[in-house]
Amino acid sequence: MTWSAPVQISIAIYMLWRLMGVAVLAGLAVMILIIPINGVIATISRKLQVSYVRQCICVINFLFSFLFRNKTVLLFQLLSFYL
Repeated sequence: MTWSAPVQISIAIYMLWRLMGVAVLAGLAVMILIIPINGVIATISRKLQVSYVRQCICVINFLFSFLFRNKTVLLFQLLSFYL
């Protein structure tokens, strides 16, 4: 439910305000500062994941071509042996 999260946060902040007073503002400030930091970390993680996938694809293509070439050479050697 999209509407329940803001309601729960508001109730939690109100209850903390009654319990702790002004100190709640420091926690609220930290929560607000974490939002852009989380976005930056997600962007960096996404870039690293794309780079990793590209490198894996390059390695897989290299191995596939290497194995295909060796298979072709082996078949030609076997054919020349039997002919």
